[in-house]
Amino acid sequence: MNYYFALQYRIAKRSIEEVGVPFWVGMLVLIGLLIAGYFICQRFPDYADLLLLYTGTSFLLTQAGSQRIDFLKTTFPEKKFRKVRLCESLLYILPFVILAGLVGAWFALGILPVAAYLFSMNTLTFQTRRSFPTPFRKYPFEFIILFRKFFWLFVALYGLGAIGIYVDNFNLSIFAAAVIILVAVGDAYSVIEPEEILWSNSRSPDRFLGYKIGRGAIQLSGLILPLLTLMSFFFREQTPWIALCWIIGCLLLALMVVLKYKSYPKPIGLIEGFSFVICIFIPILVIALFPYYYSKAKKNIQIVYDRNTTA
Repeated sequence: MNYYFALQYRIAKRSIEEVGVPFWVGMLVLIGLLIAGYFICQRFPDYADLLLLYTGTSFLLTQAGSQRIDFLKTTFPEKKFRKVRLCESLLYILPFVILAGLVGAWFALGILPVAAYLFSMNTLTFQTRRSFPTPFRKYPFEFIILFRKFFWLFVALYGLGAIGIYVDNFNLSIFAAAVIILVAVGDAYSVIEPEEILWSNSRSPDRFLGYKIGRGAIQLSGLILPLLTLMSFFFREQTPWIALCWIIGCLLLALMVVLKYKSYPKPIGLIEGFSFVICIFIPILVIALFPYYYSKAKKNIQIVYDRNTTA
């Protein structure tokens, strides 16, 4: 297990250095972001719990991909697998637990360790063993798998959103909506399809990415808009923020699509995952990062096409 964490450290170090900056500079940037988070929570204490829970669960989602978990299960025995997952989850939320203690966000301080434990036990998938119809089309496949995998979690989050409406707590309802979006965007595109499926789609890279983003936005909207519409009816004065939540969700989905195909056929790398998490924290950065990763994804898809054409 020690070797595994040492390997993860070397991978993280190499990923930061591949960006073109020394490792210590990358660590200083991370520390600077944590300090900025502290002052933001101090400036907006009423939203500190929501902000820390939102960001902490986002980091947990980055290490909860199905392929990664399957790899760990084949590498470690059951007991050691659980131990590794728990240690990883606690390490991911440790900065946010410290921030929660410093700013007095006691609700987040209590919930984050529980969320880390549930993620480590792999219980937050709420998977059902039976296949059942979904409201999504067969192609693209991402949201069909997502809906069946997280069906009971989505039911629970819709219930949480309804409770927020009933007790007139907008923060609780918007938190439930935000988690639905994060789970959907963060997990749907963790499934890596075989190259043959990508190669045989008969679309140019531009059209393929446009199709994936467009269909993904429609399917995400179908998943989240019923709750957001209900919220806009009961929280009329908050309608601009509700609409902004939906827009940010679609922007994050578009970024996730290009991140996936920039790294394809490998899973999304550490730097790409970190870029995504930063965009959750500062959504306006999607506008700056999307063109760069879009061009990288387009070139990578063309490479896959050429490789399979000449094979």
